[in-house]
Formats: sequence, C-alpha cells, structure tokens
Amino acid sequence: MLATPTTFTQFSESNPCAGCPAPCCQMQLIPYRTPKTFMEVDHVRYLLLFPGTEMAVTTNGDWFYLRWAQCQEFDSEGCLCKVHHTPQQPRICFTYNAYDCWYKRNFVTDAPPNLYRLNLERFNVWVQAILFDEAGQIAQAPPFEDAQAIVKEIAIRPSFQAQASTIALEDIRVA
Repeated sequence: MLATPTTFTQFSESNPCAGCPAPCCQMQLIPYRTPKTFMEVDHVRYLLLFPGTEMAVTTNGDWFYLRWAQCQEFDSEGCLCKVHHTPQQPRICFTYNAYDCWYKRNFVTDAPPNLYRLNLERFNVWVQAILFDEAGQIAQAPPFEDAQAIVKEIAIRPSFQAQASTIALEDIRVA
C-alpha cells in the first residue's frame, strides 16, 4: 500500500483510505454461483444486459454479481461516509480492515491482481473461449490468467484512480 518503508507508528497513524475513490461505497458485490452449464452462462449474459451490472471473477474461481450504485450514506464530494462512527453505520463497514483493502487493490488500478471484471462487451469476447459438451456442460474454460488476458485490452468503466487527499485521520471511513 505504501510506496516507501515506514515505521510501525507511521503506518498505524496513516489513513489507509486517503486518496481512495471508495469503490467499496459505490458498488454491491453479491456472491454468485459459478456457472457450469450453457444455461447458467446464458443467465450471466442476461444479467449483463442491465445497466450498471458486471460479473467479477476472482483468482480462486469465485464469482460475484457486481451492481454499480452508490451507498445512500456516501458523500461523493468529500468521498466520505455520512454515518461513519455512528450507530447507523453498517457493521460490515465498521469492521472492514482498511489496511488490507481488497477493493482498493482490485478496483483502484488498471491491473487488478485478484479478479477480472466482465461487462457485456468483455463477456462477449470471454465466452468465445468456453467450450461445452453435448449435454451443455462447460467442458473447457480458460484458467484465471488466460481469462484475465482475454479481456484486459477491453476498457471497462468505472475505472478508479487514487487521488491526492487531504482526508484527516479522524475522517477514516472504516474502523
């Protein structure tokens, strides 16, 4: 996360959310069963026909339905949670480990290490690498690195970039 080595005290006093555009507050990531048949792959295509939707596939093969929508409590101008450290803050946000942020690592980059994202355009290219048997079961699919390479050159939005930040330590969005 930090570009230069730092002491324990410096690291513990840093704000891991500083400069982050908060993709965690602008999407819903819902676990989705890994497709195994033609009909299940076709269902993924159907889901991607709706605006603001994607699928995310992780290095270990987990699938997620991704819906782009901002949390109602997200202040997009200040890039902060309006209910941070109040009883209204969801427990999932309160207990999230910002020092090992999966969202920042995978969504605030052009080369996510732990996932690839499929919108409809990427899906239409990716699906060409899938082979089915006569019963409609997936017989062959590219491994993670190959699938990631297949879709890499196709732009996907939103695309987040880290920003210089003036967010103070007390403004950290998470616990």
